[in-house]
Amino acid sequence: MAESPAIFDAALSAILAEKPDIVIIPGDLTKDGEELSHLAVAEKLSALVRAGIKVIVAPGNHDINNESACSYSGSNSTKINSVNDNRFAEIYSDFGFSSAIYRDASSLSYICEPAEGIWVASIDATRHNGEENWVGGTLKNSTQNWLFAKLAEGRAKGKIILGAMHHGIIEHFLGQSTLFADYLVDNFTELADTLARAGVGAVFTGHFHANDAVLYASNTGQNIYDIETGSLCTWPCYYRVINLSLTGDMSCDSKQITSINYDTQGKTFQQYAKDYLLDGVVGQYGVELLKSRLGLSDEDAQTLAPVVTAG
Repeated sequence: MAESPAIFDAALSAILAEKPDIVIIPGDLTKDGEELSHLAVAEKLSALVRAGIKVIVAPGNHDINNESACSYSGSNSTKINSVNDNRFAEIYSDFGFSSAIYRDASSLSYICEPAEGIWVASIDATRHNGEENWVGGTLKNSTQNWLFAKLAEGRAKGKIILGAMHHGIIEHFLGQSTLFADYLVDNFTELADTLARAGVGAVFTGHFHANDAVLYASNTGQNIYDIETGSLCTWPCYYRVINLSLTGDMSCDSKQITSINYDTQGKTFQQYAKDYLLDGVVGQYGVELLKSRLGLSDEDAQTLAPVVTAG
């Protein structure tokens, strides 16, 4: 977290150098939905808009009505304001919402056309009730009805349709829906099938802090990709560069943040980030995960955690 502003600045510099037409951010723009953090992110993203780049954001499970919103000073934390749906859309007005050709009345989902012939559906699968939010994601029935009606219109008009959603729509490894169910949207297989049949070629997702892409073929033969991009704050600190033609052909390249304006203790940033992750996963997370999810004894978990982490 301490390094995240420097990592974000490095990512923005890399993106500006790439000179893309569109930037898509599929959720978790903040640690815990702090309003001050959202405002800071929006201010930094304004540099992309000033450079003529279209920015499209979707909300993540951390971003809205988060009771964990805090400011930090050393080891001390202080509760501060989070944001509700309306405030989120207001802060990110210049990053998708104000240019939307369609807005869903019951969620933060919207559709925009950032380039002629290309529709991007920003899909809100977050769950919150004004007092708390949940890790898992779902699409309201009203949102699904709205979305599929609009996608049918886009397909009839011959648009190339892409999606952006925080939660995954396809399993990225065997057993993910059992071990990490909250990282896939509810009824993910049914949703992937419906989106594929509706003409959506790919959905850009995040949430799991991993970099992966998987293909699903619908029961009528249409393909859809779930292109999951890892968090900038988690090694190897990837961002994606996508090349899309108006014929629908797409290539996807992953690039790493290699240098930041921060004290990395004499290491390259990539080595610093990797060491930080390995220490954290083994020391704070890996052992407890193996015990709780696989039922291993403490001794076996302590033995296996470094092996699993290194793999």
